[in-house]
Amino acid sequence: MSKFSLLTHLFLIGIAIAIGILYIKPTVEKIGVIEDQTAVYDEESRKVSEVNQMLTQKLSVVDSVTPADKENLLRYLPDTIDDITVMKDIVAIFNRNSVDVTDIIYAPSEESSPSDEEASKVDVAKHDFTLSTTLSYNELIGVLRALEVNSYLLQVTSLKLAVDDIGQLTVNMTLTAFTKVPRTDISNDVVPQI
Repeated sequence: MSKFSLLTHLFLIGIAIAIGILYIKPTVEKIGVIEDQTAVYDEESRKVSEVNQMLTQKLSVVDSVTPADKENLLRYLPDTIDDITVMKDIVAIFNRNSVDVTDIIYAPSEESSPSDEEASKVDVAKHDFTLSTTLSYNELIGVLRALEVNSYLLQVTSLKLAVDDIGQLTVNMTLTAFTKVPRTDISNDVVPQI
């Protein structure tokens, strides 16, 4: 074996090691990083696909609601109410039953948040209308019946009665109207972070 052949072999081994260190190793590392990014992309793409399927299901439920039902929902559970209009309507209901309202006050209540069992239900805000009047028992029954068929969802939440000397009822009543509260929180369980 010649002296040059040993040096040539050593030189070629050195070049091979240099190529391995300077080119092949960084290339393999880049391929590993790309594979990791591809795996992350595939996982996130799967999550987005699941969310899109859920949204499609929810939209199909919304689309299945008839226009008449949507109109009724907006009438009975609106996004907002005009408190002055509701007070005028309440007074008009009483006046149609020949009863004069002596005092009516509007007091918005706090929003109610659903419990864990009611998470699928809509959050609602309560709007209290407190009024005072004097009427007979039959007039009270007529007014309560008229309130049942009203265009608003009005609930009698408080009713205090007192009888005066001539048999008339002094009534202090609280009627509660409800509005939807838009949900602003989105659970991390429902929508994955991308």
